[in-house]
Amino acid sequence: MSGDLRAARNLADIALISLGIGVIARDQGRSVAAAAAFGRSLELARILGDDWTAATALLNISDLALDSGVFEEATQHVQAAITIFEQLGDQPQIAVAQTRLGTIALRAGDRAAALGHYRQSLMLAHAIGFQPGIVESLEGMAACSLAKQPLLAAKLLAASAALRATIQLPVAFLEMRHHTQLIEATRHASDSVHWAATWQAGQSLSVAQAVALALAKVTA
Repeated sequence: MSGDLRAARNLADIALISLGIGVIARDQGRSVAAAAAFGRSLELARILGDDWTAATALLNISDLALDSGVFEEATQHVQAAITIFEQLGDQPQIAVAQTRLGTIALRAGDRAAALGHYRQSLMLAHAIGFQPGIVESLEGMAACSLAKQPLLAAKLLAASAALRATIQLPVAFLEMRHHTQLIEATRHASDSVHWAATWQAGQSLSVAQAVALALAKVTA
């Protein structure tokens, strides 16, 4: 292996490791350290022409902007990442990015826009069999339906929980509080008997049934 190739591979490794360091720092609430790590990853990826790592770094930088409530900046970073993933033909990551846009819109108070992004993500994730994307899209659509359709939200969350268990996909550390609050909000919107029956029914849905239910019934 030539020295130049070895150096490039070393830089590629550092770019990926920096992503991991940034995620850990963000989980620990060290946003400055996380921003530095994600920025370093993005810089190296661009030097190397590693588009996938660059786009992934942009998604993580967007998460930091969302944490700070800077919704426009968060959106811009995700849209830049989507452009790259579309060029790469990476459909799973496009679905992930669409979910990110949904979350940004929802926290910014635009439920209609959020629902549009979650629907796009769900349809794409289901079409390509990308189960993590289905999980997160169902949860996003449940959040959109909470105000007007709390029992529908509960059913979709139950279906998502069942799929999470099947594919062994835990809730992300920084999303645990939001996730728990969402479930509790559906629980408090109905009596315990109806909520329990709805939750059980949701857990019995197949993935296809849950997807069809979300696409047909969730409204803004």
